[in-house]
Amino acid sequence: MFNTMKKTTLSATLLIATTSLMAASNASANEFEPTPPSLIKQNIGPVSESDTLSESVMKILNLEDLEKAIVLADLAETLDSGEYTVFAPRDSAFWQLSKADYTKLKSDKAFATNVLLSHVVSGSVDAASLIEEIKAAPAGVVSKETLSGATIQFSLSDGYVQLMDETGTTSEVTTADLTQSNGVIHIINGVMGATTGTFDAASS
Repeated sequence: MFNTMKKTTLSATLLIATTSLMAASNASANEFEPTPPSLIKQNIGPVSESDTLSESVMKILNLEDLEKAIVLADLAETLDSGEYTVFAPRDSAFWQLSKADYTKLKSDKAFATNVLLSHVVSGSVDAASLIEEIKAAPAGVVSKETLSGATIQFSLSDGYVQLMDETGTTSEVTTADLTQSNGVIHIINGVMGATTGTFDAASS
């Protein structure tokens, strides 16, 4: 009888404790505000302003997929041949691609070249200047032609720079103003000029 009462009391105590934890968890969930993608920063590693654009891409952490695509497309010399702004997709951005496009970026030189050049515009465009340009635009949208001939539209989303390609794919600048010897790099969380989809990079 005593053991039965003890078990019943213990069960009731556990039920109350579990209910309290669930209530606290639900309250926390209701109060929790997820960090916007545009606020997620990354450790970029050792980057020097004396480096060229291609040299920096090879050094910046979490740009491994971009680095491989640049090597495949043989674009290092192109990136270093003038003054450019590179909107560099971080690795997690490539994992949003369809499996077909992700695979092509690793094996199809022409495709990789077109996609990568869709992230490069002529001249050095720093974030402050771009934001002022967007704010001054009548519709709050600025269009810039990339080296691939495609157009990227720039606007502000919650105060942060958002990019949209010709297919409607959007991304945001997550790390801005990495100034290099022949231009500037802005790291973004999407890939322009390719197809988004569900893809597990670990299976590639």
